[in-house]
Amino acid sequence: MLHLVIGFSLCFLLQANCELVRDDPAKITIIPFYKVYTPSDIVSKAEFTSTYTYNATTLNFHTDVTDYRRLFRLPLLKKNVLSVDADIVVVVTTGLDSGIRSEDSDPKFFISDGSNGVGFEMREEADRCRGMEAVMGSTATARKVYPSASHNSSILPEQFVLTIKPSQKWGSCYHSADSGLISPVAYTRSINLDQGLWLEVYREGSNEQYAFNYIKVEIHEN
Repeated sequence: MLHLVIGFSLCFLLQANCELVRDDPAKITIIPFYKVYTPSDIVSKAEFTSTYTYNATTLNFHTDVTDYRRLFRLPLLKKNVLSVDADIVVVVTTGLDSGIRSEDSDPKFFISDGSNGVGFEMREEADRCRGMEAVMGSTATARKVYPSASHNSSILPEQFVLTIKPSQKWGSCYHSADSGLISPVAYTRSINLDQGLWLEVYREGSNEQYAFNYIKVEIHEN
């Protein structure tokens, strides 16, 4: 009961449009959802498929033997927290350490229901951020890539902002190259929101290396 009172009080004080949803019998989760994951947070909360090293500022993944292997996934919302057609917006901001990444380093970020995922891949090529959807698993399969805008800058962006609206199969990626570029995409794959929500991160080539400084996740009612 105390959790419920606190939740309603917070929404009233902030004058926020909050939806109280139960993701665990012992606690109340408030939408909007807002979390910043440091390397230590990711290590303590994520499910890992690949080996890693980390310190206070960087989570590192080195070469592997399998292309498109999942690096890790973070649970966001449990089953039945959202309705299957909930009108939500998910915003993921990630910091990538360009000084540690290999020359070819193209991580893929997906929002998923545990089975299907939609998201973006961050690339070293001119089309820095491309829409992507796939079937989730220990490796990403049935992959589909969407073209994106190209740029002329030689500067490698270190921060990407991914915005995804699952109910409309819509997404957008923003990064700072060329004073800022936006890459919108219309997906064909659906996410069943009542099955829970995950953030899943995959590699591309087995020879690639990755370094993440932080991940911020926001989930809002639209």
